[in-house]
Amino acid sequence: MSTLKVEFEKDLPNATRTNLLAFGIALLFLYLRTFRVPIVPFAVNGDEILFFSRALRILHGQVIYRDFFELVTPGTELLYALGFRLFGVRGWVMEAWHIVLGTSLCLVITSIARRILRGAAVFLPMLLFLAFDLSSAMDVTHHWWGTLAALSAVAVLMPGQESWRIVVAGGLCGIATLFTQVQGALALLAFIAFLVFLRGNGTVRFWKQIGLLLLPFICLCTSVLGYYAYEAGTRRLVYDLLIFPLTGLSGTVNSPRTYLHQLPRLHGAGDLVRWIPFLVIYSLVPYVYFLSLRDLSKIKDGPTQDQRKQLVLLNLVGLDLCLAVSSGPTFFRLCTVAPPALLLCVVMIYQPGEVRKLARYTLWCVSVASMIWLPIHRQMQWHRPLLLPTGKITFTDKGQWQEMGWLLQRTSPGDIVFNQSAMTLYLGLENPTHAEFVNNDDFTSVQDVKLILDALQKHPAKYVVLGPDIPTTPHDHAGPFRDYIHAHYCLEQTFFLGPAQSPEGLWRLSKETPHIQGGNLY
Repeated sequence: MSTLKVEFEKDLPNATRTNLLAFGIALLFLYLRTFRVPIVPFAVNGDEILFFSRALRILHGQVIYRDFFELVTPGTELLYALGFRLFGVRGWVMEAWHIVLGTSLCLVITSIARRILRGAAVFLPMLLFLAFDLSSAMDVTHHWWGTLAALSAVAVLMPGQESWRIVVAGGLCGIATLFTQVQGALALLAFIAFLVFLRGNGTVRFWKQIGLLLLPFICLCTSVLGYYAYEAGTRRLVYDLLIFPLTGLSGTVNSPRTYLHQLPRLHGAGDLVRWIPFLVIYSLVPYVYFLSLRDLSKIKDGPTQDQRKQLVLLNLVGLDLCLAVSSGPTFFRLCTVAPPALLLCVVMIYQPGEVRKLARYTLWCVSVASMIWLPIHRQMQWHRPLLLPTGKITFTDKGQWQEMGWLLQRTSPGDIVFNQSAMTLYLGLENPTHAEFVNNDDFTSVQDVKLILDALQKHPAKYVVLGPDIPTTPHDHAGPFRDYIHAHYCLEQTFFLGPAQSPEGLWRLSKETPHIQGGNLY
C-alpha cells in the first residue's frame, strides 16, 4: 500500500457556520426520532428507564448506594435528577435527553472532524453517527455520557497541549469516570499514553503535564465519591462499584461470547436493510484502529506532525473506550464507543484510491438516504397515545400501550408496584425495595432477595410484574421471591410485548401479608 497522505487545509472551515449547520441537522433529525409531530414524546425504552427511575428516587430524598443499588458511578442519575428538578417529572424531559446527548456528540464529532478532514467530508462522520450509530442505540445510559466526556477531552486537547487544555482534559476524564468508572479510568490512561508518546518526541515537560492531568481528575472523583462513601459507607461503595461488577454479572450478555450475537435474523430480502448498521459498526470497531495505526506509522515527520499527533490521540482514546466494553461487547455497547472509529474511517476513505473512492460515495449515499428515511419511518409507524401522570406519551408497541393503559385505570400515583420500572416512572408509582428488578442470575443475590421480601412485607405491592415460566439458571437465587409472589398474589393479566411478543404477567395482591410497620417510603 502506498504511503498514507493526509491532506489538511491551513485555514479550518468557519467554525461557527460549520457548528450551526451540524447542530441544525442533528436537532431536526433527533426531534423527529424522539417526538411525535408536533410535540408528543415517544415512550422511552431500554435500560435508560432504570436511570430515570433512580433519578426520581434521588429527587424524593434517597441517597444512591445507601438506599438503593447501583453498579456504576452516580453521574447519570444525578444529571437526570437535575433535569427532573428543573422541569418536572415529565415524559418530554426524558426524551429531551436524547436530543441533548445527540446534538452534543454531533458538535464534538464535528469539532474533531474539522481538525482532521476538509470540505464536505467534515460532515460525514456526524451523518454516519446519526444514521447508523445513535439510531441503533437510542438508549441514553451511562455509556453514552462517558463517551461524550472522553471525546470532549479529545476535542480540547487536539489543537495543542497547553497547560489549561491538559487541566480541562483531566477534568473531563474525571466527569467520564463519574458516569462510568471503567470508561473514565481507561480514557485517562489513553491521555497518559498520549503524553508518553509526546515525551518521546521531546515536545513536552512530561511530569508536569501528568500532574496537570491527574489533579482535576483526582479532585473531582474523590469529592463526589467521598460524599457517597460518607453517606453509604466505604464498604458498600467499594462493593457496588468494584466488587459487584466483577462477581455479579454472570451470563452470556456480560461476557466476550456475546459478540455478534445481536445480529438480526434474515427472513427476506427486506431484512437486509436492518443489517446495514450492524455491518458498519461490527466492521469498524475495533478493527479500524489497527488499520489507522498501521497507516500512521508510514507518515514521515515534517509538516503533518501536528496532525499525526491528533490522529494518534484519537486512536488511543478509541482503543481504550473499546477496551472498556470488551468484557461484554454487545452491539449496543459497541455503538456507544464507536464515534472515534467513525471519524477514523472517514479519514481513511478520503485517501487516494479507487476502492476508497467507491467506499466514500457508498457511505455518503446510504447515510443521507438513512437520514431521510429514519425520521419518516418513525413518524409513520404504528402509534397510540396515553395521557399519563407524566404527561401525554406516544407508544409504538401495542402490548406496552395496552399494559400501561390497563394499569392506569387500576392504580393511583403513590400506589406500590414492583419489578417494572417503566410503570413506576410513567404512572407515578412507588418501589419500596432497594432494587429495580429481580433477575434469575447472580445479579440478584441471596441477600438481595431477603431485602426485597422484607421490603414487600413492610410495604405490600398492589401489583408485581413477573413473567411466566422463568427459566432457572445455575446462579438463580430468586426462587424464594417467586414462591412468595405465587403464594400471596394471583395472576390478573398477561400482556405480550415487543417484536418477540414476550409475555409479561401482572400479579395482584390476593392475600393479606403480615404487614410490618415501616413508615413512609420517602
